[in-house]
Amino acid sequence: MNPSPEHLRYANRVLSYLQTTQYYAIEFSGSVDNATEVEPGDDEVLQQSSDASFADDPETRKSTQGYLMKLFSGAIMWQSSKQKT
Repeated sequence: MNPSPEHLRYANRVLSYLQTTQYYAIEFSGSVDNATEVEPGDDEVLQQSSDASFADDPETRKSTQGYLMKLFSGAIMWQSSKQKT
């Protein structure tokens, strides 16, 4: 299958996006003044949250779900997606 002009246009758009955002980053900063000391048994070092809607897409009746993981109050992993079933 050969790429159509539309495929090439989208590929160029992705490459352009990557070019213009290559120096973007998520920066976690802080100071020693508000640093957190971790003690054995601390349960707030790693925090996890998740949520889901119920059939929020009126056409497919599929739900949206997502999760967030934080380490020392900074986001380290997250995802949002439409459920497959």
